[in-house]
Amino acid sequence: MQRSILTMSPFRILLALCILAAFSASMRAQMKVDSFDGPVTANEINSFLTYVTSLTPAVDNTGNNWAQGHDGEETKAMGMVYEISGNTAVLDQMVRFCDAVLSERNDLAPAPVGQHVIWTGRIDPVWPNSPTATVIGTGGEQGDPVGHLGNCARLILQTPAIWQKTVPIGDPHGYGTTYFKRALTFIHGADQAIDGHILKSLLDMSHDDQQYFSALGPYKPGQPVPWNQQMMFNYGFQNLAICHTILHDDPARAAHYHQIVQDSLNWFFTSEVTAYTDKAGNTAYNWAYAPPGKTGEDSNHGSLDVAGFYRAYITGNYNLTAAMMKPFANMLVDVMSRGPKDYSGRVDGKDGTGHSAPTKYIRSGYLLAADFRPDAYEQIMSADLTPGGTTTSTDTFSRFLWVKNQRAKSSQSLSGKATLSSLGYYYLPWTQTYAGVVLLRNSSSETLTGPFEIAFPNMPDGITLAGPSAAGSAEGPYLTIPFATSLPPGQFTLMPVELFNPSKQEVHLEPVAYSGKL
Repeated sequence: MQRSILTMSPFRILLALCILAAFSASMRAQMKVDSFDGPVTANEINSFLTYVTSLTPAVDNTGNNWAQGHDGEETKAMGMVYEISGNTAVLDQMVRFCDAVLSERNDLAPAPVGQHVIWTGRIDPVWPNSPTATVIGTGGEQGDPVGHLGNCARLILQTPAIWQKTVPIGDPHGYGTTYFKRALTFIHGADQAIDGHILKSLLDMSHDDQQYFSALGPYKPGQPVPWNQQMMFNYGFQNLAICHTILHDDPARAAHYHQIVQDSLNWFFTSEVTAYTDKAGNTAYNWAYAPPGKTGEDSNHGSLDVAGFYRAYITGNYNLTAAMMKPFANMLVDVMSRGPKDYSGRVDGKDGTGHSAPTKYIRSGYLLAADFRPDAYEQIMSADLTPGGTTTSTDTFSRFLWVKNQRAKSSQSLSGKATLSSLGYYYLPWTQTYAGVVLLRNSSSETLTGPFEIAFPNMPDGITLAGPSAAGSAEGPYLTIPFATSLPPGQFTLMPVELFNPSKQEVHLEPVAYSGKL
């Protein structure tokens, strides 16, 4: 029987209104895509911040909330966006979620969240994903909570300017009032989980330091750890290794953690991935869900695999090169992408059921591969995002922002790799349009990929672009060269330019800078 709001107590009315307001706020919050190109905008960062501020952390890891569930992906997204923006308000939200992660560890949390005797016969420092099971097992999901703590600590330690500042969100669990103290607590909590369970009981590293599950455990006993779960373990190990390196507090531990990650990656790239020439003539990858298989990984787990390999790649610590990563991108573009809203369920272009079923969208881990196929960047991002549009997927949005930011940085890093010159100086007659040409030459030893932009940074007041030049202009005095898709070493391209001088005096102008994309 429904109750009329007129018969409800004032407290219940207030509670209902608060719940409705919170629900309405979360429904209104949207992350906004301003554009695919150019630097990440303040509006994009702020829209992300507004969205994640409205989120509430999970109360436990049931159903893998903190691993591959929404809360885990949201925590990873906060880390990526903070790393892009340096906005400490974003970091504060990550700290808020990591506070929850640590407080919900089995040996720290009160019942019913914690204090469970797991398969080892102990109340281990773990995050049970099925605490009501007859035998509480553990698997690769134990890596992600450790990774969140290590990642947040790393981001703090790599920002010394905030170390002694007070964390604005408070310290509800007594983990440390300053960012530096919070980082130390997170590191200590993550190391305890590794020492007290992951390396103590869960992983068997006796197979040439390759990751196998313990033969004594209930989950995949004695079997190689699937790649997506190795990526979860590696997420924790690689971030904590960086933390201990920054702190100079435990070099042996840092070296051990790094070696575990390196051995995992060596295992994959030297013997467990199949490289082949795809239909477009590019090298693509095929691999399996777990060793010793070599083919047929499903799209869902493949996305998690690619995201994990990319995390290791961007650290610069594990001998992964762009050339080694590019076949993942070729696989997505040439093999898995069969048409608009049609993406294969397996990495080999075939379909199955369940995790291997085809999708109408690109799983977010694959978006990071766009970093290695700039020619397909817009094709990849436009599968699920639209300039001027919005999304409520934090993992999709954060990975889009990451690649967008990488492209902007690549544009800035072109200095010295190409030269720009005019064919003669520009002397702009008054009240006339001047038609000229500029020359862009690749002076580097590598192929540069466009479209390129020529900048006139010291454009005098009143000078405007005219004709085709104006049509190619973004904002300010920039000209795009849309037809130059690539420039091999030593080659050049010409760009026609039309400039209009409305003043009543002759103006001297020469293009002196350019930007573009690798």
